[in-house]
Amino acid sequence: MRFIKHAFGSLRRGVLALAAAAGERRAVRMLRSFDSRALADIGIKRGEIDFAVRHGRPSEGDVGPVWRASGRRQPGVLRKKPERVPPLHVILLLLGLAPVGALMSWGPSTTNASTGELRMYDKQVYDFWFPPGLGNAHRETFRRRIEWWFAGGANAELPPFTHTLMAARLGRLDHWLATPRVRLALIIVLDQFPRGLFAGKADAYASDPHALRIAEEGLWNGHYDALTQPWEKTFFFLPMGHAEGPGHLHRLDRVVALAENVVLDAPERFRMYYQFSLSQARANRDLIARFGRYPHRNDILGRASTPEESEYVKTGNFVHLRRPPAEQMPVAAE
Repeated sequence: MRFIKHAFGSLRRGVLALAAAAGERRAVRMLRSFDSRALADIGIKRGEIDFAVRHGRPSEGDVGPVWRASGRRQPGVLRKKPERVPPLHVILLLLGLAPVGALMSWGPSTTNASTGELRMYDKQVYDFWFPPGLGNAHRETFRRRIEWWFAGGANAELPPFTHTLMAARLGRLDHWLATPRVRLALIIVLDQFPRGLFAGKADAYASDPHALRIAEEGLWNGHYDALTQPWEKTFFFLPMGHAEGPGHLHRLDRVVALAENVVLDAPERFRMYYQFSLSQARANRDLIARFGRYPHRNDILGRASTPEESEYVKTGNFVHLRRPPAEQMPVAAE
């Protein structure tokens, strides 16, 4: 019996070691794909990547004065104490939470004591995404905001929120789920920010299941119904259309129904945008009914395409790239 237990223990340790090594290699590859600005945001230099993943990042701390050989204190000089993030955090992360999410704790962040919301560079996510006065905006102003949302306009402003995304993926922002608009802010972090920060990479879709869960929860607990603006409701239900997997077609049926209601409630001067959003939801519904997934993601996610999917991809006529006529801009994108 002892021999069997020892054998299984050795096998278990070997499997864990292989998983850990694979996780470390994946983390190194992912970090090397970041540009210098993104690496700076999480507090490491390019030459520190291998060490940071395998051993944790050293940081300087004030742990006391350095003394000369004479026994006298050397003023203004502090000893350096290495503090390390355990590599296990990175490995657990890679097994299902978020890439390099543990590293986000190295970057600067502050907390708003009155609301409990994490701020990055003194911007709250909700006000960043939905600027004050949006409801009274002229149609041209609103059109520019839609372009900023869905045509890549926001992408250049997203890197400072990398830490916020990583914190959300680790569950450190779950206190944002307490109220409707703050829940919406968390949905935006998990659903929209990765698409801008990691466009064309698998990580763009890594948070979709998390965003889907909190969006669906908000639909049954009354948070969705408590929102008053059509643009709020649109972003709230987008994860239901974005997240692939079981039940996707049923979720898109719900998205279509919700988008229909948004069109009815939208201000007249903005209604054309939400009509286009509804057409996008219906097109995505038809796409999932046909393929069961988004074929244009196959290469990014390393999936083999069926012959029919390959033919579709060759056309390049993707729903999320469609543009409405005239001055309209898309209100929903895959």
